[in-house]
Amino acid sequence: IIPLPKSVVSSDLKANYGKIEFIDSSKEIVWTIGKYPSAKEKITPNASGKLKLANNSKIPDPISTVLIKFKIPSKTYSGLKVEKVLLSREKYK
Repeated sequence: IIPLPKSVVSSDLKANYGKIEFIDSSKEIVWTIGKYPSAKEKITPNASGKLKLANNSKIPDPISTVLIKFKIPSKTYSGLKVEKVLLSREKYK
């Protein structure tokens, strides 16, 4: 779940795996991957897109919080970790 500023009015989002959507009522992006691809599929799930702001709105502050939730039914993992999170085209450091 990625919370967005209230000035976002629409989006053009794409994901190479799973389903990604913009929830207008809560101003959030929700990406559901579903069943994670196997090693044989050689796919790394990724998502990208553009957000449209309301007319005459100023550029919002950077998004500071992203909630990542994992549900893996019927499996137990020990030492699971996120290897990397890649952000591109950010205009701040």
